[in-house]
Amino acid sequence: MIDRGLAAASARGLGVIAKRPVANAPWRFSERPAGDYCEPYWERMQAMRLDPGSLDWQEYALRFAAFQPGVCSVIVGTRSLGHLRRNAELVERGPLPEDVVASIRATFAAADDGWTGQV
Repeated sequence: MIDRGLAAASARGLGVIAKRPVANAPWRFSERPAGDYCEPYWERMQAMRLDPGSLDWQEYALRFAAFQPGVCSVIVGTRSLGHLRRNAELVERGPLPEDVVASIRATFAAADDGWTGQV
């Protein structure tokens, strides 16, 4: 569904802003964060069983989201100028390798249980 939306926006000359590209950092929690805003993201992360390899989770998620076809900008909330600078540095590293992106997409498709976007 997201691919169709991104393609449709692009075909109309529209840019897309990715909101919450790091999904409120669900990797912060070792156990289900019941009642926390990121609980649905944590559940998805558990179902997908992704492995960021040598990257930290922030870099893995941010570089994946920022470079999806059709995404023109990402919004990452932060309380710290240091975190803002770090996020900018991560995006400057460019997209993840194509095989990593393909693996994330395949894992999402296999685990998808009718997931809808979180707003």
